[in-house]
Amino acid sequence: MALDGIKLIATDLDDTILRCDNTISDYTKVVFARCREKGILIAFATARSQMRTARIAEWIPPDILISDMGAIARQGAKILHKATMPPDVVSALVQRVRNDPQILQISIQADKASFDSESWEGNPHSVLTDFSKPVEFGDVYKFTIRTADSQLPGIIAADFPGIGMISFRDTDWHAFHALGATKGNALLAVAAALGIPLGNIAAFGDDTSDIGMLRVAGIGVACKTQSAK
Repeated sequence: MALDGIKLIATDLDDTILRCDNTISDYTKVVFARCREKGILIAFATARSQMRTARIAEWIPPDILISDMGAIARQGAKILHKATMPPDVVSALVQRVRNDPQILQISIQADKASFDSESWEGNPHSVLTDFSKPVEFGDVYKFTIRTADSQLPGIIAADFPGIGMISFRDTDWHAFHALGATKGNALLAVAAALGIPLGNIAAFGDDTSDIGMLRVAGIGVACKTQSAK
């Protein structure tokens, strides 16, 4: 892909620039370094929380971080886009799913922590809870559930028309989010804030949550995931 005219590269992380062991190749690091030498800004656009991108940012420091599936976009400490779930909806969702035997795991991504029904290895910001008592979440960016019943998330979403739901490819995780919390909307906000025409943006992704971002970018590249060997 020719880089002439490209001012910003927005890329997904998992299965796009991250290998199956959650590392980045030296070649990829060199490519991004060359892009930066040409004055091209780098944006990570990921379903991960900001806290779970810290290690990756040490390898390739992004100029922009779009996290939590597009719920928030940051340029350093400056927030360029933010779409959070209404507190009453979060509370209602908790009550809906916490005792459902079909729900295997719950994880709520908020501004200061991840509230989880099971611990996440290597995540010091995970707060373990069974959600039986009220929790002060703060701003909630993403409400994820794991279930073996692929139909259940859609049934739940039908009871909450004011929010969106997305299912991740090749996994039993599903996420509820504010309607404006998409990578496409976040990229639009970033482009407007930085004064970069959409035609001068290249985006890369491999999953359902990347589709909107790939469509709004001047160049959208759908990556094919390689199976681990």
